[in-house]
Amino acid sequence: MRTFGDFPERFHPHCHVLCSDGCFYGRGAFRFTPKFRLRDLESLFRHKALQMLLARGKINCDLIRMMEGWRHSGFKGKEGTLFLLVAVPSPITLE
Repeated sequence: MRTFGDFPERFHPHCHVLCSDGCFYGRGAFRFTPKFRLRDLESLFRHKALQMLLARGKINCDLIRMMEGWRHSGFKGKEGTLFLLVAVPSPITLE
């Protein structure tokens, strides 16, 4: 969790997350995750994060309702460049 800037009035908590587009399995084969809509992932993450904060008593239902009415939710995902490995000179093992 990070905040933006040195000034308390500009408090802006946010996370930076790197996610894989899949995983290795078996003998080094790579399986891509199914395609999803970024907006759906943002919505799911927002719901889970707010419910976790609510359960820990860090926020209340009134704040969640207020945030649901905000034009900009504060939860934004970004898809980056997909990098593909074209050729592998030797087998990759994860043992």
